[in-house]
Amino acid sequence: MASFVVVLLALSSSSLFLNPVTGVCIPRNASITFDLAASPVASSPEPQSVQGPSKQQEASAPAAQDDSVFPVGGGFGDGHLSLPPLLQAAVASLCQKTDYPDLCLSSAQQFLSASAGWQVDAATFLKVQMAACRARVEAAKGEVAALLKQPGTTARVASTLQVCADSYDDAFDNLDAAGNAVAARDKDTVNIMLSALVDDFATCEDGFTEMQDTSPLSAVDDALSKLGSNCLAIADLI
Repeated sequence: MASFVVVLLALSSSSLFLNPVTGVCIPRNASITFDLAASPVASSPEPQSVQGPSKQQEASAPAAQDDSVFPVGGGFGDGHLSLPPLLQAAVASLCQKTDYPDLCLSSAQQFLSASAGWQVDAATFLKVQMAACRARVEAAKGEVAALLKQPGTTARVASTLQVCADSYDDAFDNLDAAGNAVAARDKDTVNIMLSALVDDFATCEDGFTEMQDTSPLSAVDDALSKLGSNCLAIADLI
């Protein structure tokens, strides 16, 4: 019996030697499962690809403000204009037709919101320039009132300042008449009223010239005269 067992073990050893163990082949359709939570991969963060925000994120995120679209400042004479590029190009083209394009640009900046849409024609832009001129006349009237209240103002100076105040009131009337003429496409009347507008500002300065005195409103009247000149230039384009 013992010899039989020895022979059997010998045959088994030779069989293993002659037929070594080969890899196990797993059928394609077989499913293999394992516990993902127990895997080291589960504790490692997945690599993140670098990409832009999704469309949903873009929709929910607040849009960045484009400073070029929103007017800033608004002072006269600074030559700065913050408008959308197409509108800015149209305005710049019109202002180049004036004698004072920088003033034209800076004055339009504050009042262009009153224009209709993105298309700015000469008639629309003339209304913008006249609105800027009206605002400056209103400011000039305020300066006259302040000068009249200053201590030491002589009667003669006060009389001349009152002439300026009356001239500014007349400027309002001329601007109103010019605006009505623009609406009626009456170019001749527009030119007449705007020419009278420029004369109003000269009348104020003439009073101080006759007095041989320095006008405290010289800078104001100079800016107003230039605005009136620009209005006349734009009116010629209607």
